[in-house]
Amino acid sequence: MRHHLSKESREALKTIPIYTKIGFEFNQGWFELIYDLGKKITDYCNDNNLKLPTPHQIKEKFGTLRFYCMIPEDPDSIIRNWIRNAEKESEHICESCGKYGETMSDNGRIYTTCKTHMVEGSLTMQEFKTEMENTFKAKRLCDICGITHTDIYWDGSRLTNRCDAHKEDFITDREYFSQRKKKL
Repeated sequence: MRHHLSKESREALKTIPIYTKIGFEFNQGWFELIYDLGKKITDYCNDNNLKLPTPHQIKEKFGTLRFYCMIPEDPDSIIRNWIRNAEKESEHICESCGKYGETMSDNGRIYTTCKTHMVEGSLTMQEFKTEMENTFKAKRLCDICGITHTDIYWDGSRLTNRCDAHKEDFITDREYFSQRKKKL
């Protein structure tokens, strides 16, 4: 996807010291979010006599903001928290216009959009996840009989593909990993 940020927005971002030596790989809709983040970080560093972080890349990835930077001093993780919050906030900001949006999938491309800028036929992330699970399930073969549309089960010692006729009393892979996570 080609990113579009207006010349005026690029110039405005370059007035913030943290952004003077970096390119921008995101669309116009996130300008305000990124401008405000840079201003807040710069003011905080100036007010507390801290060295400015060095951004390496600011971009869209999987429909959300990614702000990669080296933070020389951040004893209370304040800057890191601001960055994480901005990345999280981008999940609900249309990349094109800045209005409220939702992360969607359009033939595998993941983007955040409002209803106005949504590509026809796009799926919500839950719909996309369900479609992907069904696709993978349709391709899996039962380890016993070879029939398609199997689930993954834990047989007590390993993960195995089984159809309904051969699943026995096994637990699903999700149940296994959920139980394992609780033990850790």
